[in-house]
Amino acid sequence: MQDAAKTLGIRLDSQEVMSPVNLADVLELFPTTGMQALLNAGDTMLNSQSPSIVAFAAKRHLPAIYENREYVNLGGLMSFTASAVVKFGS
Repeated sequence: MQDAAKTLGIRLDSQEVMSPVNLADVLELFPTTGMQALLNAGDTMLNSQSPSIVAFAAKRHLPAIYENREYVNLGGLMSFTASAVVKFGS
């Protein structure tokens, strides 16, 4: 993604999040970086924190793209994958 960002002339900052406590620290840091959007590539730990991630983006009026539709169901802007029901069946 860094190469694509350079090609587009934009800065891409990424943060590794390993725990809910670390997520809180990262979310506190973001407003100081000039962040203008959020891309959540997701994993199990991030998915367990989806309500707080969606609330963070909404409170700051940040456009956000999430890795699964469940974030959209919580009020997130958009996802880049189908819902688990569509992918794996009911």
